[in-house]
Amino acid sequence: IATLPPVPKPPPVVPQSAGSKLLSNVTSEASLLAASLQDKLEEMRASATEPGYEGHPLSYWLREVQWESSTMPQPLRPEAERAIAHTGTNAIPFLLKRMGGASSSMSFDSGTLQAFRILGPSARSAIPELARLATNQPESVLRAEQHLKHGFAAFGYGPLYALGSIGPEAMPAVLSILTNAIAPGTKHGAIGALAAMGTNARPAVPVLLWYSNDENDMVASAAVSVLGVVGVGDPAALAALEHIAQSPNVSLRGTALQALSHFGDQAVPALILGLGDTNHGTAYIAFHMLAYNTPQAITNANVLAIAAARLQSQDASWREWAAYVLRAVGQQASGAKPDFMMPISRKHLKFEDATNVLRRLAPKLLGDHPPR
Repeated sequence: IATLPPVPKPPPVVPQSAGSKLLSNVTSEASLLAASLQDKLEEMRASATEPGYEGHPLSYWLREVQWESSTMPQPLRPEAERAIAHTGTNAIPFLLKRMGGASSSMSFDSGTLQAFRILGPSARSAIPELARLATNQPESVLRAEQHLKHGFAAFGYGPLYALGSIGPEAMPAVLSILTNAIAPGTKHGAIGALAAMGTNARPAVPVLLWYSNDENDMVASAAVSVLGVVGVGDPAALAALEHIAQSPNVSLRGTALQALSHFGDQAVPALILGLGDTNHGTAYIAFHMLAYNTPQAITNANVLAIAAARLQSQDASWREWAAYVLRAVGQQASGAKPDFMMPISRKHLKFEDATNVLRRLAPKLLGDHPPR
């Protein structure tokens, strides 16, 4: 019988002497002190050329972002926001220099971007330079991505975000960038800048309608989504979204339904029509948009009819969908806020509960065949 070789013993742990511990601590403290002194020296140099607040240069405050935040760009801490607001337009030359000195216009500096958001329209003097920075990539680089159908490099994101933060006065520059853009990344960033302007960018609706058919799927999706932000109250935007919600493109159908949710009661017919979509995911999107934004509409007779038909479906997934919908409908009809949950204790009774909702609200829809 073969025997395994003995397992080697780990080397003995040599206890650290008091002197070694002291030397280690001194070395660590010296390193921290050196780093602190270096920071102070850099801050002093910066103070000579930058606006300041409370004894610190602007670059110090731009680093004070909420690193724990998942929001992008990450927000500045309150004291840093006060520093930007106090500095006002005096911060613009430094912000532009900082943005222009980044490794590329794709760089993502949360502090600088949030500074432009705080300054808002007062940063209008920065529009020409921001527009230049957004479009300063070599044409050969842009041409290489011109016909990408999926994905892209985010060219000019930082300057375009800043332009969107300035507001409507920057819209002509953003539209010029968008309509002359070669690469999908530039188009996507410009569309995002329009979104930041909200309904103030409503004059851009015809341009967004054009880009809802872009060859790049992410650009087209962004254009459709932003129509729901800037196009509220615009009949052309509403009609376009209703049309896209019935298009052959499953992804765009879902995006259009989400965009329609911003139109309130005007979107109810299109959202109810979306409940009948043949794609499970799209039907769920339609229901959630309807229920979250116009909950009173989920007890509509057409909603009940669609759910009743699918409760009898041969497809188990559609029966699940119907039970989920009818539970929320029952809660709404009883005056309770739908919780969009299925308690574990009632999962085995979900189809019985769904049938009872129909029996109470629309008994004629049950017919002669109980749900499976």
